[in-house]
Amino acid sequence: MRVIKTLAHGQINEANKSVDLMRSTLHYLAQQQIKLATNQVESLMRETLIQNPRNVMAKGYGIVRSEGKAIRSIQQISGDNIQIELQDGTIQANVTKVIGND
Repeated sequence: MRVIKTLAHGQINEANKSVDLMRSTLHYLAQQQIKLATNQVESLMRETLIQNPRNVMAKGYGIVRSEGKAIRSIQQISGDNIQIELQDGTIQANVTKVIGND
């Protein structure tokens, strides 16, 4: 009977060690997933800030619009009134000449 009890205690101890190891492993893996997710969120936040038009305008760029639509090509305007949006305000201007990059 004593031998069975000793064997049972040994198996219980081994099972407890196994459970503790699994718990530690799960905790470690959960922490790694949290770190990975945090890094991804931080990366997305940086990317969003980099692409934010306001931050781009702070570097000296502007957004040129005609009738509320962004102008991407000289072919979109000729003699139009345009608005140039800068970091600290908007400029109203008239296009008098368009010169291409030949």
